[in-house]
Amino acid sequence: MVFLSQEPDPEAVEALLGEDHSPAVIAIEGAEAYVWTPDGVKAMTLSYVYLEKRFGVVATARNWNTIAKIVAKL
Repeated sequence: MVFLSQEPDPEAVEALLGEDHSPAVIAIEGAEAYVWTPDGVKAMTLSYVYLEKRFGVVATARNWNTIAKIVAKL
């Protein structure tokens, strides 16, 4: 999961979603991007650095297990 500092421009999101990033899959909701990388993080092309440059925002990423642990502590 990638947390963006602000919602990216809708046209930039539409352009990104219209591209083929196979085998990775991305969904963007507001200022959050959900990236599934079946080949693992090392093969990831949709990294938080890529999304920062693409959208002109600051971003940070956490894997789903880390998100679940944080939520469990709330």
